[in-house]
Formats: sequence, C-alpha cells, structure tokens
Amino acid sequence: MTDYYTIQKIDAFAVRVPIDKPVYTSFGTMSDRRTLLVRIEDRDGVVGWGEIWCNFPSDATEYRAKLLAKEIAPRLIDRVVNAPDEVFTSLTRDLEILANQSGEIGPFAQILAGIDIALWDISAKRARMPLWKFLGGQSKSVPIYASGFSPSDVTNLIPVAIDDGHIAFKIKAGFGIEADINTVALARKLLGPKAKLMVDVNQAWSLQDAITNIGIMSQFNLTWIEEPIRSNSSNTDWEVLAEASLVPLAAGENLNREHDFVNMIGSRTIRYIQPDIAKWGGVSGCSVIANKINQSGLCYCPHWLGGGVGLLASAHVLAANPGCGMLEVDINPNPMRELLLNSQISIVNSMLILSNVPGIGVEPPRDLLDRYLVRF
Repeated sequence: MTDYYTIQKIDAFAVRVPIDKPVYTSFGTMSDRRTLLVRIEDRDGVVGWGEIWCNFPSDATEYRAKLLAKEIAPRLIDRVVNAPDEVFTSLTRDLEILANQSGEIGPFAQILAGIDIALWDISAKRARMPLWKFLGGQSKSVPIYASGFSPSDVTNLIPVAIDDGHIAFKIKAGFGIEADINTVALARKLLGPKAKLMVDVNQAWSLQDAITNIGIMSQFNLTWIEEPIRSNSSNTDWEVLAEASLVPLAAGENLNREHDFVNMIGSRTIRYIQPDIAKWGGVSGCSVIANKINQSGLCYCPHWLGGGVGLLASAHVLAANPGCGMLEVDINPNPMRELLLNSQISIVNSMLILSNVPGIGVEPPRDLLDRYLVRF
C-alpha cells in the first residue's frame, strides 16, 4: 500500500450521552457528555477517526458539525494526502482569513485538529503500525493522572481512583477561596503526603487573588496550579504570577496558535504546558510543540476531557514524545470514553498501556454512535 492516499469521504458524528450527575467547573456545567467524531475514508477503503473539541457552549457539538460539513469537508474531498502535517499546515493557512474574519478562530482550529487526528490514523493504518510507533515512539506506556474531581466528588471518587491504581490527582477549584482551601485540604488528607496533587482553577482568579490564594495553598505540597488567571492574560501578568508563585504553574489548553505556544515556552513562566489535541494542532501541531517543550526542559502534559478517540490520540503523541509530563484521564463517567476503550488499553500502576493495533487503535461501533446521535 502506498504512503499517499486520496480522501474519498468525510462524515461527522455528533453525539450527546445523558449522565446522572452533571460535570461542574467554575465557568459552566455539562449536563450531558458531548462528543464530535470525524470519520475520513480514503479511496482504498481505509478509515481514520478523529475527535473535535465540543464541551462548551451547550450547542458546540452541532455547530462544529455543521461548520465541518459546509465549510471545510468540501475542501478535502479528492485531495491527495502525502503527509498529514502538510494538509494541516496548508488548511490552517487557507482558512486563516475566514477564521479571523468570522471571529471563529477556536471552532476552525478544533475542526482542523479533529481532521488531522483522523488523517494520522489512516496513515498509521496504511503503514500497519500503531500511531505511537509510526510517530517514532519507543514505548507504548505513558504516565497518567486522574482529573475532573469537583468539590462534591472528592470524598467519594478519590478512594475509587486510588483503588483503580492512580497515584496522581487533579481537583477543580475556583468556587470561592474558602471552599477551594477546604477541598484541597480534604484531598490531601485522603491522599496522604506522597501522592501528586494538582489544582485546576479554570481561570477563575484575578492576578492578586491568585498570588494570595496560591500562597495559602502551597502548604498542601501541590505539583501544579492550573490556569489560576485568565488564559489570555498579558505576558506581564503571567511573569508577575510566576515570580510570586510558590507552586509551579500549568496552562496551555486554551491556546490556539503555534506562536502562542512558542512564546509560552520561551517565557518559561509555565512549567507544565498542556496542549489539547482536539482544540488545536491535532497530532501534527501537538507533536511539534511537544518536542519543543521537551527540548526546553519543561513538561509536556496533554490536556484532555473528552471521548475515547481524543484520549487515545493524546496518549500516542505523549508516548512518542516522552519527558516529565503526564496524560490527563477524566474520572467522571463518559460512555463515549469507557465503551470505546474497554478493550483497547490497560492501566497498570498509574501507567496507560497502548495496544499494538495499527493506527490510533479504536473503531467506534456504529450501533453505539446511532444510540446517542443528534441531528445537525
């Protein structure tokens, strides 16, 4: 089978799965689990799957599916793919003005990321190699941490996560400093002094509040504080915070241009840099940034809070770019993660072990998609 191929068909699958308990953050609530998958088929019948970020706002899934179908997919049909990163670069360039003019930089970047993931899936399958190996990786195991603990979940879910073999944990904050401190204190008590504990503020604090609150929370031996201030805060604000902070900082999930990551790496204000593979870059962009992060002596820690396709893609990129980072694994129920991955991965001693199946390693069953499919 040749290395190059021609795109024949592109389909979007917008999925909403009901959940018993909403997922809470400081800025919004998910009352269901949303997933947007893109399926690309080449003329030889090889199929690749990608995932497009769509957690917020509430109608993001359907909107991005429409944007893909009407504005982007027609540009790709009958296109010859020699290398996925070439397609990513040219599409990003060709759509830049439209994305800027429409004020839709985020949605365009997220759709291009999902397309890129699917194209890498096809390329690795055609090479008959798992993606981590196709990308040059030497090991199929990556360190992970459990995330998504809201204040009401800490007491019940941390013991469950410990029983599942996790030794690193990230809890959500930004619900008021008194509540935040009580939650972090409780988590540290449950975990004991040695487990890694991180706090995700989801951009909720002002600069001055962040300096004060991090100083208070430093007593809990935190590995990092994530997005304590707005992600688009000035470089000066991040520099001031980094200088004052007694805890290393983490950020990056809300950047959507390569030069923003390059600037973040160069500033050295953020120790743990967290690209989200379905928000920007896909495999192509995140691989480049992961390499730059590792070369700089910082930590590449993929952000993820979605379905199974994106989680696996994130794991493959981390496996091919190992360093001091960890992969985020959401602890909250999500059938589009759990049902897709049950037979594809194993977790041992807080390590996710990928399979040797060619490509990303997952084929979403049509009956599962049809069960939760929504019209767009």
